[in-house]
Amino acid sequence: MERLKSKPRIVIGSTGRILDLIRRRKIQAHLVKIIVLDEGDRLLEDGNIADVREVVRATLKERQIAATSTETRPSRKSASAVLRSSFPAVP
Repeated sequence: MERLKSKPRIVIGSTGRILDLIRRRKIQAHLVKIIVLDEGDRLLEDGNIADVREVVRATLKERQIAATSTETRPSRKSASAVLRSSFPAVP
């Protein structure tokens, strides 16, 4: 927690942990420019998507979102819903 006071340029954590830090105002979400979702297919499943949406909504409107995953049709549909546009798969 002490390290967050120095306004780090990179913060790594689970969606739940990041959301907790945003809610407790330990991370200045309005300054976030890039979000990377590792294991994006799992994060965009029904049990996790609400937290992902909340983190995304807390950040700048002009942000970049990247996701890494093994793509499946359901994960592409969920990603499109979160990102508000479809994104091309990277082979």
